[in-house]
Amino acid sequence: MTKQVNLITSGTAGTGVRLPGATVGMQLILINATSVPVNVYPATSAQIDSLATNAPFTLGIGSRLMVVATGLTQWYTMVGVYG
Repeated sequence: MTKQVNLITSGTAGTGVRLPGATVGMQLILINATSVPVNVYPATSAQIDSLATNAPFTLGIGSRLMVVATGLTQWYTMVGVYG
């Protein structure tokens, strides 16, 4: 992922993309425009939410995801809060 907003347009089942090395406050948006779920991997030795280190987050078909880095090895997925 090299841009702040990333459109994923190709992929096959079981493939994925890798987030870059994190800096505190870094934000990325990923959009899955493929016909298969896409695995989103953190940079080596990092994690997404409370998943295991190096484990992928599965981004569903047609799904959108915003991730925010809170440290050099920690990404969090963001969800809408309404109320």
